[in-house]
Amino acid sequence: MYKRCEAMMEAGIENPESRDGIDFCLNCPYPRCVVFEAGARPNTIKRLRNQELARKMKASGLKTKDIAEQLNKCVRTIERYLTDGYLD
Repeated sequence: MYKRCEAMMEAGIENPESRDGIDFCLNCPYPRCVVFEAGARPNTIKRLRNQELARKMKASGLKTKDIAEQLNKCVRTIERYLTDGYLD
């Protein structure tokens, strides 16, 4: 049986192998599959979610310092989140 990522749990999907689970995975909100690439470790899931939030906040016009305050992270962490190679 496949693992559920946090996003799938939040969406209320119980069985990742169901039609809903498969459809959810195909339209995953994460840039990379945290289940297969990171074993769905909680820290990785949180980092991916924070990275996506930081990118969306930056795209909406917020300054890096403001993003850091809202996500309770240091400015340097947010700068790393906003670079393309952070997860490589």
